[in-house]
Amino acid sequence: MDLDPTEEIDILGDSPTRITTRSLIMDFFAVMNLERGFLYTIKGLVLKPYATIQEYLYKFRRKHANPLRLLIFSSAIAALITASFTDFSHAIIEIDGQEVSTSDIGVVPDDDPKMIKIKELQEKLLKEFKQIFDQNLNIFYLSSVPILALLTFLFFRKKGYNFAEHFVIAAFLASMINIFSIVITPLTYFSPTVNGVTLFCSIGYTFFFLMTVFRARSFGGFVRALCVNILSYIFILLIAAAYIVLWMRANWEELGLDALESAN
Repeated sequence: MDLDPTEEIDILGDSPTRITTRSLIMDFFAVMNLERGFLYTIKGLVLKPYATIQEYLYKFRRKHANPLRLLIFSSAIAALITASFTDFSHAIIEIDGQEVSTSDIGVVPDDDPKMIKIKELQEKLLKEFKQIFDQNLNIFYLSSVPILALLTFLFFRKKGYNFAEHFVIAAFLASMINIFSIVITPLTYFSPTVNGVTLFCSIGYTFFFLMTVFRARSFGGFVRALCVNILSYIFILLIAAAYIVLWMRANWEELGLDALESAN
């Protein structure tokens, strides 16, 4: 007997509503306990970050999404989307002291053994880097939070927040940057220059967020926000670079870098 999808069926007295796209989305949010206050929190962080932070820390916390759950959720989605839309085929590597686009290596003469070896190595490295990038991008996203918290604690320590509160503030800030990335990054499918828009939005919002939340609208406040912005990017890049260097050292022979080095 065929069932009419519009017909309500009562099984053991239970008459559930039909499953819809909206209900699936709500169930997905419920896994992270984000169905309550998610949009309210995002709207508040966009329009009134100071009032939103104050409300979460000291007033009506239950109205908001939990900052750590929001951070984990947004980091995972941002990492997935960024990895899906990142193209390593035009990376720049250095050969004999000269920067060469990896997309140009494929046009080298076939009878040049050195360039053939470099091309093979380049393809292997790009494959390995892509794998590292995909597997660890969410870790890099999450690592920004303690760095941000420490920097805001140092540069805005007179504002009265303890370190745990700075951590919450940093989690909300990092979550918003992730959300900008989630919204804008897919547009790079149409134009790679959109990456610049993502960076511009992230930096601009960070300035707005820090100067608003910490009530630092003077020139000194701008300088402190600038220091937090610059130092956070530097520390994150250093962490990523250190990870890659350590990984390459650990896999030096496996990657064939020792053979290339001896050939030179």
